Amino acid sequence: MWNLQQYPKFAIAFQQVLTAPIQLESEVAFKLKSLGLVHLIDSQATVSCELYRELFHNYCS
Repeated sequence: MWNLQQYPKFAIAFQQVLTAPIQLESEVAFKLKSLGLVHLIDSQATVSCELYRELFHNYCS
């Protein structure tokens, strides 16, 4: 969460991924993937596990 708090651009992108798979800018997609938050499938970012979806959904609400 610290990384997302430090970089609002990544936090906003991840909030969008929480609702539905989306295509992200290359830099943002790489950073979220390197943090283990998303999987990239056919250039679409999806949440890497449902636990993250629940945790961050509650955190961001």
